[in-house]
Amino acid sequence: MCRLFGQVSSQNQSAHDFLLDGKWSLLKQSFLNKKHLQKDGWGLAHWDRGVWKVAKSPNPVYREKVKFSALARNVRSKMLVAHIRHASNPKKLKQHQLISFSNTQPFTWKNLVFAHNGTLNIPDEVARTLGPYQKLMKGKNDSEALFWLFVKIWRETPSGGNTPSRWRTVFQRMVSENETVWSAIPRGKRRFKRPFRGLNMLASDGHSLAAHCLYEKKEILSLCGQKRPYFQICYNVSAGRTSVASEPITNSRDWKPLPNRTLLVLQPGRPCRTLRLH
Repeated sequence: MCRLFGQVSSQNQSAHDFLLDGKWSLLKQSFLNKKHLQKDGWGLAHWDRGVWKVAKSPNPVYREKVKFSALARNVRSKMLVAHIRHASNPKKLKQHQLISFSNTQPFTWKNLVFAHNGTLNIPDEVARTLGPYQKLMKGKNDSEALFWLFVKIWRETPSGGNTPSRWRTVFQRMVSENETVWSAIPRGKRRFKRPFRGLNMLASDGHSLAAHCLYEKKEILSLCGQKRPYFQICYNVSAGRTSVASEPITNSRDWKPLPNRTLLVLQPGRPCRTLRLH
């Protein structure tokens, strides 16, 4: 399972304090729990003059600390998404198929960026519903199938001038379509009890950033020894910026938990919005 981080600010701003310096920074989350090392890649995307600029690597971020730290300290942006990876493997892929640059997140396409924490148990079945987007898949992991499902639904969903409403429609359709694909699989051929295990997602169109929190396993605890569910996203509101992460990065009292089955929508210079889902 992976760890996520996103930030939206009213002015171009660094996130190095949360990515590098905090007690439970994203970098520290990669190696603090020796049983669950985030060893399968990392990525950092930031919005820069109308395009997403992305730096990624399939190597452990704690072994590329110098490179990651330099990026984290130099990047200043109104919108940023970062991801460190502990790969899920529902397809039972070999190591060279599972760990590669093309399987590393965040994924981007045109003005869209996307990162996922969890496991999509039916990636092949979902991929077969993607139409022309299936041909754009470069890797073999479950999160990329979920990404292209996001792209497909986003492009099918009109904005209607209401950003939070559009995000809610997109994520609710993603969950619904996963359930529909799952229901079509004969019971005797289902390899898992559910279509997914955790659909925590960060996505952005360059104008707003949305965090979707959906999980079912509540007994798993924080990577960093904090007494909180592993899958419970949290967010921090401070002067000029709002940050969202898989773990409280500084004093946990400064971070608000995002309830299960909830969507958080962030826009530069505007108050954050939370919406209940499903």
